Amino acid sequence: MKHMFLLCDEDAQIIARERFGRDLDEEELEFVKKGVEWGLDCWEEVLGYAMDNLEEAEWFKGSRLSK
Repeated sequence: MKHMFLLCDEDAQIIARERFGRDLDEEELEFVKKGVEWGLDCWEEVLGYAMDNLEEAEWFKGSRLSK
């Protein structure tokens, strides 16, 4: 199975270094993880919205998947 997106602790640390000038500690990292989980709670809707946009793309019209 291929991943569409994968977020790692290091991704959060890179952004933390840019924003705060330091790495997050374990407690801060867990807090950020919970926020990301909450934000991705509606992933089905996000994928559906992306597919709605796909159906409107000119290059998609007439493809074997279009209606």
